[in-house]
Amino acid sequence: MDRKKYAAYSCVCTILCFAAMLCSFRGMFAYLADMFDADGVEEMGYAWFVPPFSLWLLWTKRASIRSVAADPQPSAAGLALAVPCLFLAWLGRCGLQVRFEQLGFIGLCVAVPWAVYGRRMARLAAPSALFLLFTVPLGNYLSVATVPLRLLAVKSAAALLSGVGMEVARTGTVLSVPGVVSVDIVEGCSGLRSLFALATLTAAYAWTTQPTLLRRAALFAFAVPIAVAGNIARIVSICAVGRFAGGEFATGFYHDYSGYVIFIVAILLMVAAGDAITRIAGAAARRRREKPAPQAPSPAPVAADSGDVVPTAARRCLPLCVLALCAIVLGVLESRPKPEYMPVPDFSLPADIAGYESGVPVYCQNEQCGFSEVRGAMQAGALPPRCVECGARMLPASPAEIRKLPKDTKQEKRVYSSRRAVFSVSTVRGGESKGSIHRPEMCLPTQGFLLSGPADIVVDGVPFRVLTLSHGSNPPGTFAYTFFNQDGYRTSSHAARIWRDVCDRTFRGRLDGWAMVTVAGYGPGPGGLDANSGPSDMEVLKEFLRKLIPSIGGKEAPSGQ
Repeated sequence: MDRKKYAAYSCVCTILCFAAMLCSFRGMFAYLADMFDADGVEEMGYAWFVPPFSLWLLWTKRASIRSVAADPQPSAAGLALAVPCLFLAWLGRCGLQVRFEQLGFIGLCVAVPWAVYGRRMARLAAPSALFLLFTVPLGNYLSVATVPLRLLAVKSAAALLSGVGMEVARTGTVLSVPGVVSVDIVEGCSGLRSLFALATLTAAYAWTTQPTLLRRAALFAFAVPIAVAGNIARIVSICAVGRFAGGEFATGFYHDYSGYVIFIVAILLMVAAGDAITRIAGAAARRRREKPAPQAPSPAPVAADSGDVVPTAARRCLPLCVLALCAIVLGVLESRPKPEYMPVPDFSLPADIAGYESGVPVYCQNEQCGFSEVRGAMQAGALPPRCVECGARMLPASPAEIRKLPKDTKQEKRVYSSRRAVFSVSTVRGGESKGSIHRPEMCLPTQGFLLSGPADIVVDGVPFRVLTLSHGSNPPGTFAYTFFNQDGYRTSSHAARIWRDVCDRTFRGRLDGWAMVTVAGYGPGPGGLDANSGPSDMEVLKEFLRKLIPSIGGKEAPSGQ
């Protein structure tokens, strides 16, 4: 086989590999298209520009790509890299973890050229492939970062406004100009959205304006502080506009378009950072040129490359091997049946617990009102009560829960009161969607709570994670939670729950249903109820959990409790 025929053979194997990948990953592409158009924490509209930019990067290297393609030098290292990439694709597809599937696809975009053409082609393909990482939705994985980002933004904005003489008040993530405007820095306003978009923009700007990898990395590192500064500027501008133009205009029309403030500030800071890096690098280069250069040794003679060398028979098989590997693994993935959904068995909180009076909390559906109260027994089929403050309907779920949770999510809440403590219990049963269950540590700080002293306990065989809740000057409270699925697997670790879920989907072909039970406890006295501070409060919590556990699928409580 001469060099031209071998180059044609390599090209055919590469085209077939990428054709199989595009066909097999079509579900991932459709999911990402919906994700790019969706609102929420992710809000990835910017990601539509990432694939064209990646293709443009390849286009700028077209002469080098043609040169390398004319002289393929296949590498076993590329074939070795394809194996974990295909495993990631398998894990992502079967475990319904699209991010893993994306990582597998991006890795294959480097592994296949590497295996077929060698290291030189891998180096040419790597920047374009790695830039596709900016299409990976990380909002859910990094949503825990939204809390500190929100708190940082609102604290910084409050300090700036106070510094210029404006009276402001802060409670949790809510920033208020008394009597004028109140701004709640919700999850979508944490700056995480703008951080992803600005990181993508900064990476593209750095790659096209900075000549070395070190200078590109230095400019890219500015993406996080730039995004935070832009978000702070937005919050400050909303409060300032509310102060001088009225709260309705500030939280209405101006709020909807104030996102442009982030990008105006961010782009100016990005360009300024790039100019600063260029000036610093230029000054360093001038200093190096002023120093006398040491005498370089004579270069060793380089053997001439005839360009007619064809790889050995073993290496010529590598393109066919990587094609067969991709075809087999991706073909098996296509033939796998959809995981079977296994719902959590129905359970219900007890209407009565010995020693406690119970009631059902209801929430005003007017988000501007936010009134809530606890009522007694709710009669089935009865009309929803009306809010005594604004007259709106009151339901057993808050407006945010109704709006954000998937439709197949089931919730139940009850409050149990005694002379020793008050416990607010909430149960969430997820459906086929993964968006029903979350970590409580993600939402409680946004309501102004401080969490401390995490501890793991086991009560009658059921694991609970126990936290101490603090809110302003109020007495401390106790918060405990646990997860379990339809198989009876119980854990108080969110990471363990996720891993069990992925393994069951991948290796057992089933979609687990999950339930979460949370218990918030408060004491009637000035000392509150802090289970992590002393054995007496912990015993009060454990005694209540022993009475609650039978109703959430645990074993029966001992007699007399």
